[in-house]
Amino acid sequence: MPIQDDFTLNCAAKTISHTANTTRYTVQEFYSWIMDLFDDAAQMDDPVPMSAQTPKEYQFINSWSFAADSDYGYLKSGAIVDNTNNDL
Repeated sequence: MPIQDDFTLNCAAKTISHTANTTRYTVQEFYSWIMDLFDDAAQMDDPVPMSAQTPKEYQFINSWSFAADSDYGYLKSGAIVDNTNNDL
């Protein structure tokens, strides 16, 4: 299944939730999906949710975060710092 089938964005709440399957993606794959999604014209009015610090370290920005700490469990091989200083 593609990553977009496994995660759901709530732009109003600025949260991302893992909603399907057990596939674990690299943090870089997750970041690339998010950035590709926010490059689409339909998302242009929403603030970008992430920034890259290094090729393996990322940060949630603009008040975005995972909806639950368990959402981190579906990512591997990298780190995401969120607004509450949780990291993968």
